[in-house]
Amino acid sequence: MSRPSAPLILAASVAALLLPGAAAAVDTDSLYAVSNDFGGVGILQTPTARMRPDGELGFGGNGVGPYQQLHFSLQLLPWLESTVRYTQILSQPYSSSGDKHYKDRSLGFKARLFEEGEYTPALALGILDAGGTGRFSSQYLVSSYHFYNFDFSLGLAWGRMGSRGGIYNPFRLLGKHFDQSQQYPISDNGGTLGVSRLFSGTEISPIGGVEWLTPIKGVSLKLEYDGNGYQHLVPGQIDAAATANSDSSSRLLRRPSSLSPERP
Repeated sequence: MSRPSAPLILAASVAALLLPGAAAAVDTDSLYAVSNDFGGVGILQTPTARMRPDGELGFGGNGVGPYQQLHFSLQLLPWLESTVRYTQILSQPYSSSGDKHYKDRSLGFKARLFEEGEYTPALALGILDAGGTGRFSSQYLVSSYHFYNFDFSLGLAWGRMGSRGGIYNPFRLLGKHFDQSQQYPISDNGGTLGVSRLFSGTEISPIGGVEWLTPIKGVSLKLEYDGNGYQHLVPGQIDAAATANSDSSSRLLRRPSSLSPERP
């Protein structure tokens, strides 16, 4: 089966965000508040503007080679999401002896700027890997809009999440500081917020996707456009030219499980 084209995914997202629609008087956040691979609410690799219920604490884990991840999330405020992630990188030894794998810890935050209206999408601003080594350093601005049984998202990503590029980084107009790449050599010294690298890079990438709540109770289908160029991986580990990830998800007892053909 051929992969859906990136323009088709983006066109569907744009159309849904512009159409006057049925953002009915239901709690759409609760319908689509499922963790992505990084622990925040999202599709697979990409985030959405959705939020969990206020005060909800969650945890989970996943393995998308060469990464094994544990993540913890806390909805600090109705409009503020926080995540803590612990990642084991199977392709990188911790030391020259090679008997242990490299470990990485990081923080993430997402703040909702606007709630979804009848004709306007929800909008959120997020930071990934705010307090780690910078290996997963990303920032994003994403919108979400509910249309019948579909939830569409569309946004822009900086750093690793937007490393596929293709769009001029508008922050570069504010100074040369924003020209620096976020794909710098990884440092083992984590624990800093890394403010100097926020929203930097010569180019950024669109991100987006859609989740469909199928007529089968508790089952949804997902499709996303991934802005990650995967330059950090060894050539041949994945098909870096591919841009789409898909997923079928079951939400029995509000604990989602999924079967997902996706890349690391």
